[in-house]
Amino acid sequence: MERLLRAVGAVAFTSLVAALLVGASIRPPAPPPNPRAAQARLQGVLKIGMDPSYPPIASLDGRGNLSGLDVDVAVELARRFNVRPDFIGMDIGALFDGLGQRRFDVIISGIPPLPEYGRDVIYSAPYFNGGQVILVRAGTEPPAGPASLRGTVAVEIGSGGEIEGRRIAAGGQVRLLVRDSPAAVVAAVRDGQAEAGILDRLSAVEAASPASGVVIAGPPFTLEPYVVAARRGDDALLAEIDAMLAAMRADGTLERIEAKWLRPSGLDPVNGPSPPSRP
Repeated sequence: MERLLRAVGAVAFTSLVAALLVGASIRPPAPPPNPRAAQARLQGVLKIGMDPSYPPIASLDGRGNLSGLDVDVAVELARRFNVRPDFIGMDIGALFDGLGQRRFDVIISGIPPLPEYGRDVIYSAPYFNGGQVILVRAGTEPPAGPASLRGTVAVEIGSGGEIEGRRIAAGGQVRLLVRDSPAAVVAAVRDGQAEAGILDRLSAVEAASPASGVVIAGPPFTLEPYVVAARRGDDALLAEIDAMLAAMRADGTLERIEAKWLRPSGLDPVNGPSPPSRP
């Protein structure tokens, strides 16, 4: 989400948050899922637009192999369609143009439902919440939520965390310490320069771990949903994707994918340190 914030600007991000808060309709009601129609539309392959430069969402290793949370989500969707996944790599800022040019069927790349593309694009239900979380030093009493924050709070400059931090600081109980990276936010909390930090969920998971002395204090306190984007008019395809995502949540698939990519160091991104897995 943070890289997209930089690509589209804070104004677009603010409009997204406003739309979510007022319950704006992302798209009109879709027709019922029709797996046969969707499979015929795909003709044996689901083409996915993705920016593979954002671990753990999606990245390429030294051999050119693609991996990440969104990669696993896309592969699972293709499997349930009984088609082959085909990934088309593209910079995050060009993905919506690529979708409009029919270079791929859908975008799965850590994107929120941006209202400014609503005339041409429709969005699925969320499959992941990458919202802001609170970081504290390991062993300290976590705050009950953002309203309970006191003292100095570290945030990353230009991020959604800074936007939320300034909103919280307007209450007069918090002073912001602005740093230039997620790692610097974690270091400020670890070294006692700040009582807490605010980062988006993925940045927090990447930068913090029990070994770093900084942990995530609770679930995201903002809604920053990641969704699948398709061209307007592909309602049958997206209706089937929505049904599949609901089934993946119900049967535990999405939870397993999150656990695979967001707990690499035994860190539960929602509840703090998780117990070691059994052999």
